[in-house]
Amino acid sequence: MERHLRALIVEDNPADANLIHEMLNQSRDLSLSLEQASRLSHGLERLKANQLDLVLLDLSLPDSRGFETFAKAHAHAPDLPIIVLTGLDDRSLAVKAVREGAQDYLVKGQVSGDLLSRSIRYAVERKGAEQALRASEERYRQLVENATDVIYSHDLVGNITSANPAGGRIFGYAAEDLEHLTIWDLVDPDYVAETEQMIQDQLEGVARAGPYEILARNKSGSPVWVEVNPRLVQRPGASPEIQGVARDVTERKEMEEQLRRQERLAALGQLAAGVAHDFRNLLTTVILYAELSRRHARLPDELDQNMKVIIDESHRATDLVQQILDFSSNAMIEPRPLDVKAFVRSTLKVLRRAIPEDIELALETEPGPQRVRADAGRLKQALTNLALNARDAMPEGGELRFSISSRRGEEEPAMETHRRGLSQGSTLPAGEWVSIAVSDTGTGMTEEVQEHLFEPFFTTKEVGEGTGLGLAQVYGIVRQHDGYVHVETAPGEGSTFFIHLPVCREEPVPPAPRSKEAPVARGETILLVEDEPRLRQAGKSVLESLGYQVLTAANGREALVLCGLEKPAADGEVPPSLGDKGAPLPSANAPVAIDLIITDLVMPEMGGRALATELSRRAPDVRRIAITGYALDKQDKEALREAGFQALVRKPFERSQLARAIRQALDR
Repeated sequence: MERHLRALIVEDNPADANLIHEMLNQSRDLSLSLEQASRLSHGLERLKANQLDLVLLDLSLPDSRGFETFAKAHAHAPDLPIIVLTGLDDRSLAVKAVREGAQDYLVKGQVSGDLLSRSIRYAVERKGAEQALRASEERYRQLVENATDVIYSHDLVGNITSANPAGGRIFGYAAEDLEHLTIWDLVDPDYVAETEQMIQDQLEGVARAGPYEILARNKSGSPVWVEVNPRLVQRPGASPEIQGVARDVTERKEMEEQLRRQERLAALGQLAAGVAHDFRNLLTTVILYAELSRRHARLPDELDQNMKVIIDESHRATDLVQQILDFSSNAMIEPRPLDVKAFVRSTLKVLRRAIPEDIELALETEPGPQRVRADAGRLKQALTNLALNARDAMPEGGELRFSISSRRGEEEPAMETHRRGLSQGSTLPAGEWVSIAVSDTGTGMTEEVQEHLFEPFFTTKEVGEGTGLGLAQVYGIVRQHDGYVHVETAPGEGSTFFIHLPVCREEPVPPAPRSKEAPVARGETILLVEDEPRLRQAGKSVLESLGYQVLTAANGREALVLCGLEKPAADGEVPPSLGDKGAPLPSANAPVAIDLIITDLVMPEMGGRALATELSRRAPDVRRIAITGYALDKQDKEALREAGFQALVRKPFERSQLARAIRQALDR
């Protein structure tokens, strides 16, 4: 159905107006209703109603003449098609009117009905097309200006010819300033060759499966990773150019790098845990035999001192293993309620001996209690590492300040690229936190150093002056306490490390005093289950030195045989470990009465947990102690309690530690 048009004719001559009306009434391909205004002012009033589709305008009116008549009408209705229908046969005026927006210029007396009808129809269609084009251009403009991706173009030598506001936001420039730059002002020097190849690919029509990944730099020099989808545009009469869309993928690249680093750390942590277990077995054997040797009545003083050195160095080796386990989050911790103020004060007393006198040591606290649930030994190690790093950053002296404060988190923190941490200025997760800040007035660190700060074995010190494990250990310790660590630093402005730990409401309980003397036996028999032969023999000797009757087994299956709960594998055949010198052999009719079992947790055939499960079912009265060199989490410890273990002793252990655990288990 043809659209009905509403038209206004601005004409002061009634005869001309009637003639035009008759012409239009005779047109069969045009449905139109016509209103008349005899003056321009009347026509402009009618235009305000905005209910018209077309204006037929005479230029010679009582209140306006010439081009000024058209200019006023067009200014009042710029979106309405206007056909000039006048008696002025002036070619220059016609050209000017059409150039300024008139849809047509018709001269009275030279116009037929068909010509007028066709001109009206074309004028309305043309104006509609113009409006649709403008609307489309406006939508495209808004899409481009509001896009989060950079939409840009540049010529073949790299001069930027256009860029949307996103380009300014991402690269730190005003959008109009980008058009005075080249892409080479933005691309990182290491990626110039790849960018040149990207342009060459477009010129040669090389198809690519995915976008190009380019490293750029913003106005301040910070890295910006972008994914670029370019295309070559060639228009007739214009120079070819490259148009493209560039997406900022910096955060994604950082997350990918974080994941890769976490995977490397996890793999290294698994390796470290396995090596640490074997190493702890060796150290336990060394320590126990050295302690046994020191108990020899006729041991010369010189050899006694040598044995003491062996024990001390073994503990130092244990500390090195502990560092590796800390950063890999495989260390064993015993978190307890801790008064942070009292704890830090006591730590500073110890640190004072390691801090030169030209470094001032200060402590700032807030009123009220600040408590966390932490392993005091591991947290002390973290603060010590930070203090010693600060000391090394102040060779000419300065101030080392510890600050304790309470904080409330409200939202999720940003994740840094290489660690669980807070980026500068971000907030803590919802909840209450205790923050320990360690500040120095030293040399500070560059952004490049900060990128690798908590990575294991990364150090800026000379060879032989550091292992590169100190800050990695801090990171691992804090992470095991469900906390966060981050640093604020700049070259020449010192550094401040923040440790954030969750608040604990429980009251701290002081540890019970321990006797230095190793408690001895009261006639009990102990079964030691350990798969390492040398450690099994060392443990047996230590237990005998404490006065216990000792049986040994290499795994849980052999232990069940000794307990009389299973028969030997074959009649008359005794497993090698059951034939250890001094160990009574089992008898099917008269099993040995065992008061306590000390078992390693990880062994071939049957480990300590499976053994404990069998004992709970078949011999629930037998006491049991676990020994292990592996890290145990909360679930592991709960599983040991459910399996009936009275105590857990970690390798490497000393004679006195084992003796106290035995007496506690037997006397409970």
